[in-house]
This record gives sequence, structure tokens and C-alpha cells, in this order.
Amino acid sequence: MVGREGSEAGAAAHPLAASGGRGGPGGPYPATAERERRAALAALLARTPADEAADAAALEAAKAVDASRREAAAAAEAVAAAEAAAAAGPGGPAGAPPAFAAVPPPGVPSLFDAAVRPARPPPGAHLRSRSAKAAAAAQVAAAGGGRAGQALAGALVELGIPPTPAGPATPSRDAVGAWLALRSETLDVLALRRTLAARAAATAAEARAAAAAAAAGEGGGGGGGAQKKGGGGRAGSGGSKR
Repeated sequence: MVGREGSEAGAAAHPLAASGGRGGPGGPYPATAERERRAALAALLARTPADEAADAAALEAAKAVDASRREAAAAAEAVAAAEAAAAAGPGGPAGAPPAFAAVPPPGVPSLFDAAVRPARPPPGAHLRSRSAKAAAAAQVAAAGGGRAGQALAGALVELGIPPTPAGPATPSRDAVGAWLALRSETLDVLALRRTLAARAAATAAEARAAAAAAAAGEGGGGGGGAQKKGGGGRAGSGGSKR
């Protein structure tokens, strides 16, 4: 800069020297910053294709890690939503029929358990139809066994729905989920009917016992009065003999 301007006074008046840089407004020329800039430029010019390929590979790896984290977060959200829907009941909090996606979100199992919740099977190949039959058998067993299965079949016939113990004809994920949900809801209704019937029978028995006790009390009181009346008659007959 001095050589360009011809003297130090001319270089001092140059905008770069007057700007101050790191030395502050009006301070000396930032020689350190210039050295750092030149070192960075030299490093950039000295880069080889191998260095550029390594940087590109590092960027791709970082993108893959970010994508996997996003997929894991989405899968966790989907699992949480499925568990919340299962906990709210097959009909959901608003009473609407459940919706089972034919293709589950990433990370959500394709099979269901007896409670119609996404179930993760052990590693290996699994037939959805066989898994559906096992879940249906577990539903009947939890509801009481053979009698519950017979009652379920009868209730489905009353509704105009074939029992189909072997599962839906097309065991897709949405069909199997709806089939298991229907069986679960029907078993719940049958259990509620049995509970109401037992309560009604207990109430009727208590009413009959109370009525019998009241009738016995009234009968005992009437017999005592008759005995008193009979005693009074005997006393009157004795007075007449006298």
C-alpha cells in the first residue's frame, strides 16, 4: 500500500488504513486479519479433489443422520398416537369408528394384539391372518372362554354379520384392525349385558327377601292379637260361671 501510494502519509489516508478494522475506527491497518485471510485463501487453493470428496461425504452423512432422527421422531409420535387411541377405546373419545391405515407409518407395527393395539412380533416372517386368529382367540379367552365365543357368534349373527372365526377374507391391515375392533366392542357389550342382568337378579332377590320378611312380620303380629282375644273370651266365660 505504501508502494502504491508513494509514501506512508498517502497510505495512511487510504480507506483501508483509515477504516481501522480490528483496531477500531481510525486505528492502524489490521495486519493480523490480512494474514488470516491470506492463510485461509492459501488453504482453499491447496484443497485437492480428495478433500472435496471427503467434505461431500461428511455432508451426506450428516443429512442421513438428520433424516434418521426425523423418521425416529415421526415414528415415536405415531406410536404415541396409536397408544393414545387404543387407550381411549376402539370408538375413540368422540365415539367415531376407528381408522386403521392399510400402510402404517414408519416404525409402527403392521400387526395388532387382542386389545387392537399395534403389536411388534418377534423377528421373523409372520402371517397377518394367523396373527389375527391368535388375537381373536385371546379376546375370547379374556372374555370367559367357550361360552363367550358362542355368545359372540350369536350376537354377530343377530347383527347380520357372519362370525368369520378364521378372520376377514382379505387380511389387510385395515380389515384385520376393523375385524378385531368389532369383536372387541361386541364382547364388551355382552359383558355389560351380563353385568346388568346380574344386578337386576340381585335387586329382584333383595326385593323378594324384603317382601317375605315384611309378610312374616305382619303374620306374627296378627297371631299375637288373636291369642289375646282368645284369652279375653276365656276370662269372660269364667266370670259367667261365677
